[in-house]
Amino acid sequence: MFWKLFNNSKHELQSCETDDNFKAETDEEKNTNPERKIDPDYRMTIFLSLFNKSPRKKGERFPGYVAYELGIINVEQYFDELRQRQLIEPASEKDILSLLKVSELKTILVENGLKKTGNKPVLIERILNEIDLSQIELLAEPYYSLSQKGIDFLVSHDDFIKIRQNSQWGIGIEEYLQMKEISNSDISFENIILSLLNRKLLEIKKKRYSLSQYEYSRLHEIYISIYQLLQDKGEPQNAIKPLLSSLLLSVSGCENYWLIGYKRGLKLKNVEVLKSYVPIHIDEFVATYMIGLEDYYSKQIASDVYHNFVGPFNLCTLEMFESIIQKVFSSAISPDLGEYDEIIKKDFIKKLK
Repeated sequence: MFWKLFNNSKHELQSCETDDNFKAETDEEKNTNPERKIDPDYRMTIFLSLFNKSPRKKGERFPGYVAYELGIINVEQYFDELRQRQLIEPASEKDILSLLKVSELKTILVENGLKKTGNKPVLIERILNEIDLSQIELLAEPYYSLSQKGIDFLVSHDDFIKIRQNSQWGIGIEEYLQMKEISNSDISFENIILSLLNRKLLEIKKKRYSLSQYEYSRLHEIYISIYQLLQDKGEPQNAIKPLLSSLLLSVSGCENYWLIGYKRGLKLKNVEVLKSYVPIHIDEFVATYMIGLEDYYSKQIASDVYHNFVGPFNLCTLEMFESIIQKVFSSAISPDLGEYDEIIKKDFIKKLK
């Protein structure tokens, strides 16, 4: 379902004729757009997740993204809203004491003539059981923790947290919710994300002859993301495909694609342009992951990936690609690609003319 991309027409070599293709909106720019609508459940989920590790005080300083990403300008007012909805509740004395450092807990114990031995949980229990807590100023402050209702809310919206934690997916909450609605919750979270990533690959493939430097980097991120999701789903036979796609992108020579526009714009000679030439290389993470999936490799898979290459051009032949794959499997992560780079570089120089 998610690998239709790798079963389409054969890629034909062609260079791009456009230069103004290097601009891309960053995730931060998207997040700070004041006109961007923010899903209220997403806002609540991310804000409540701040209470996961430790209690929070109403008047304390919250992270900057609370305002620019979640759109919460009046934090204290939002804090009260969560309290009224019973998603947070007064923190227990034990949770509040956990905010103190071990050294601070020991100081309290020593001042009260008690032993200071033991780890942090032991020190806290000793304070709770043997000291008049009214003398500890921190316990008089209005700290709040997640209520059971708040915990249940976070569990039911764990998908929002995963999306935010995996910014490399490049998937916005709006597009995720749209896809989720279309699926009517008939498919799993992982499959929804795979569908969205596959869609992004198809969108980039349609414009491969005007591929920007940003999109080149995004392709690698998407391939690795798909690999990790398929591995998590227990599909190693499919997980090797995006790794090979990332490898092919790295050895295709198109990482230097921007130099063509660079030369054209500044009217430089080849020798000047080639000072910025980046030799082909393999990401060590990709190589490591590939080695772990060697049993699932076949020449047919390599051929399928090769003939569905996404990029402005591919200077690596299928024979070279297969040879490089074998070098990765046999040379432990970082094979010498010098001989292949010489071939790629010569062909790339031809494209500069």
